[in-house]
Amino acid sequence: MKKIYLDSNVLISLIREDFGKSLELMYARTDEFFLATKNNALFVLSDLFLKEVNKFAYYSAQEVFQFFEVRDINFITVGLLPEDKLVARGFVSMGMHFIDALHAAVALRTKSDFLVTWNERDFQAVTDKIKVANPSHFV
Repeated sequence: MKKIYLDSNVLISLIREDFGKSLELMYARTDEFFLATKNNALFVLSDLFLKEVNKFAYYSAQEVFQFFEVRDINFITVGLLPEDKLVARGFVSMGMHFIDALHAAVALRTKSDFLVTWNERDFQAVTDKIKVANPSHFV
């Protein structure tokens, strides 16, 4: 089973029915991604993920959990640890934004196989440490 760390923009795009470049239906691709991976993936949801989903899509943690439970999608939640911030600061020195660097640090600490995001270029500095892919990669 693949362990997939989820960047918040993936779920936010589905909730808000976002469009991408060239009017790509990001939300439809995200829905297909969850369908394609639900039987062979364990999703890692961090406290940071939950905070961002609440801030940008107004879903509480309980509503996020219900989203996954209703679809029979396996997930675990993980908190941020002090060492995540230390690792993130190293990624910031490589040009990453601090929030993205925190996501990458948690993905690495949890030994995730993939970090899935719609903003792959924001994670270029860590592609030698973890596989970074967008949801379309799995469909």
